Amino acid sequence: MSVVVSDASPHLSGLDKGESEAIILAGSLSASLIILDDRDARRYAQTNQLAIIGTVGILLLAKSNGLLSAIKQPLDVLVAAGVRIDPLLYSNALLRAGE
Repeated sequence: MSVVVSDASPHLSGLDKGESEAIILAGSLSASLIILDDRDARRYAQTNQLAIIGTVGILLLAKSNGLLSAIKQPLDVLVAAGVRIDPLLYSNALLRAGE
């Protein structure tokens, strides 16, 4: 399959081009899951009955499937790189991961 991204691609109100295209593509493919971290994009996707997961959720899945032994270090790397992770989400993720 080939996905063509152009300047003429539609934008969903208030969302960045990449987020808009990801949501549109997920909808057109009837995707079972879409990876989104942006709050507005997640709200839009949920409103349109798209199942979502974020980066923290991916890390939790990786640990539960034995691909990671811990999530604290990758979370700390993300935060150090400037990725904003809500402090409550961070602490809840560590609790769910048993860390």
